[in-house]
Parts: sequence; structure tokens; C-alpha cells
Amino acid sequence: MEHLRYDLGSLKRGSTVVVTLKNQANVQLMTRTDYNSYKAGRRYRYHGGRVTRSPFSITVPSDGQWVVAVDLGGHSGRIVASVAVKPPPSGFLP
Repeated sequence: MEHLRYDLGSLKRGSTVVVTLKNQANVQLMTRTDYNSYKAGRRYRYHGGRVTRSPFSITVPSDGQWVVAVDLGGHSGRIVASVAVKPPPSGFLP
């Protein structure tokens, strides 16, 4: 499946991933392992889903290596997206 991939590297729990889209799309935050399964067409776990309003924010659920995949769910069109990461709020306890 055609998609955009954003390797976010190592993120702390409580960080916020902000995805800005030009059009609606599927936004999926997942571990690198789950991303490899996504790419191979196997079962995988993710946070997010179909996004119709931009910007869209997702809170990182645990420390680790994270990837965002943005796709059109098999529909045709051009994917236009940007991704930013905000650190956990000050005073956030893991």
C-alpha cells in the first residue's frame, strides 16, 4: 500500500505527535516492529485511525521507537502530510 512513513526515533511516553494533513487520511502511530508487519501485510497494532480534521494529535503510550504511517486506505490521490513531535508536558510522570 502506498503510504508516507515518518520514523520518529526514540520517544518518551506522554510525548504528543501532531500530524497535519491536506486531505483526510489514515494516520497510524506504531512501533517499528508493527510498522514492519504493516508493510508486509501482516497483522499489526496502531494508535490513530481515519482522520478528517487537521491537525490531529496522538499521545505516545510508552517509551520506545515509533513510526507514523499515513495512507489513503486504498483510495487514489496524493498524500500531503507533515509530522511534528512535542515533548511530554513538564511535570509528566511516566
